[in-house]
Amino acid sequence: AMKIMPLGDSITYGYNGFNAGYRGPLYYLLNPLAQDFRFIGTSQTRPGLLPPGPLDQRYHEGHSSYNLQDVFNNLDGFDNTRFLLHGGVERNPNGGHWLIGGNGTGRPPVFPDAITMMLGTNDLENPSGVGPRLHNLIDKITTLRPDTTLIVAKITPAHVPPAANPPDPITLAPLHPSVLPYNDLVESEVAGFRNAGKKVHLVDLYTNFPPTGLIPDGGHPNDTGFNWMAIQWYDALISAFTPAGDASPALPPATDVTISAGGVLDIDGYQTTVLSLDNSGSLDMGTSGSLTASSIRISRTGTVSGSGTFQGSVIHNSPALGSTEGTLVFNGSFTNNGTLGNAQGSTLLFNGSVINNGTLALGTQDDITFNGALTNNGVIRLTGTTQLETGGSFINNGILDIITGPQALPANLVNHGLILDAGDVRVHSSAITQQTVTLSTFSYSGHDYQLQRSMTLMDDSWEDVGSAQEGKTGMLLQFHAPRDAASRKSFYRIAVAP
Repeated sequence: AMKIMPLGDSITYGYNGFNAGYRGPLYYLLNPLAQDFRFIGTSQTRPGLLPPGPLDQRYHEGHSSYNLQDVFNNLDGFDNTRFLLHGGVERNPNGGHWLIGGNGTGRPPVFPDAITMMLGTNDLENPSGVGPRLHNLIDKITTLRPDTTLIVAKITPAHVPPAANPPDPITLAPLHPSVLPYNDLVESEVAGFRNAGKKVHLVDLYTNFPPTGLIPDGGHPNDTGFNWMAIQWYDALISAFTPAGDASPALPPATDVTISAGGVLDIDGYQTTVLSLDNSGSLDMGTSGSLTASSIRISRTGTVSGSGTFQGSVIHNSPALGSTEGTLVFNGSFTNNGTLGNAQGSTLLFNGSVINNGTLALGTQDDITFNGALTNNGVIRLTGTTQLETGGSFINNGILDIITGPQALPANLVNHGLILDAGDVRVHSSAITQQTVTLSTFSYSGHDYQLQRSMTLMDDSWEDVGSAQEGKTGMLLQFHAPRDAASRKSFYRIAVAP
């Protein structure tokens, strides 16, 4: 039976999560494929709805407040510093020696098939020496358990709530300055160990994290975030453990599949009915191909082109879907964790329910039809004159961005999230000296911001000043314009496109 050790801090423990953080939804993703797999560890705190039997799935190694060094010390030793400082059963290392056992713990050594490790959030305030700490931890795990597959995560976003009037969602607050450097470090370390022949893999829990996926403290996921994390862990595990032989229809890395005109690829006859399009694999549907499976997963770098029909539920994690002049029809449920639209020029028809946890960017070049219900937990961005209509309900739990789109809201919209419209583009601060005009504005991802100047306020009199800047949700952009004699009496504005 496959043994998986979830290893980390309070996020692995599942703080504030209804169903054991990401562990609960990950169990429901893995169980249909490997019913004899089990989570292992020394802790059973925060079990959620995980079953206690016949295989007890409540075990894990997630400990609140733990940093890289705390975990390093407890793999083959004992360190209860966090427990003594803060208390709480979730900080108890349970005697430590998590991998080697013995030493008075009464536990035998454990040999996980996989370790899912997300650590570093509690190191953000102590960036000095974080590189060696991360390196030493990975080195210790791969030395103690060289046959274990270690999946190391880029950490989820951590935002800094302001002292007063925190934004809603909290992801509009500034990002902690140590997050991106740490995630770059994770990617570099994983690459180094892989080049050395170690069984180390990377999972990105930062990119495309749901904008409504954090609780107001800015650092811990809510269930929207945990559910998204579970899908990323699942894809990483599937990529690391691709079953061999005909027992699985999983496509190996860099596989290209072409369905000829009118052809049908039906994989429901296999033992598992999951199609995983991994790594750089591509699927060409031809002119009218048909793909049937109970579950179809398109991973981050998998691509689908041509025209055809998908029968079965689809989980999409790729940054694009479809190709110019192609038409793809989806007759089952569809979950998007990647990007749809973005002027790909394809026609997408969804006849089942759609859940968007990623980005749905609809412009005038996109032809996307929703005949079923649409639930948005991520970002939907409408630009130009694009209208969004659904055949069923339209529930927004995330961000609906109509800053440069139609300002009228869909009639069937039920809004529980955030709506950004043209009124959210405004000058945050301004300053004028003899030589320079400085303007700043809060920006939002998916838009470019350009400082413009006019001396008459006529529509055709505005000219660009300097270069455009790319927006990032929650980031303050600053623009500078030199003042010469000709521009002393000028008007300034910040234009947004698209």
